[in-house]
Amino acid sequence: EDVLEDWLKYLATTGHPVSKQAIKQKVFVLAGKEPGTNWVNRFLQRHRSIKLGRPSQLDPK
Repeated sequence: EDVLEDWLKYLATTGHPVSKQAIKQKVFVLAGKEPGTNWVNRFLQRHRSIKLGRPSQLDPK
C-alpha cells in the first residue's frame, strides 16, 4: 500500500487526477491480481489524504 500511496501522491503533484479504475489497474500491476470489490473504497478510507479527481478543462484565455 505504501508504493500505491506514493504513486498517487506523485500523480497529484503533477496535476493528474486519479480514478478508482486507475487505482484498480495499478493494484493489478503491483500485486498481480485484481483487488476485491470494495478494496479501493477501504484503501481510500485508510488513506484520507488521497482524493479522487476529475480532469478539468484549461482556461482558453
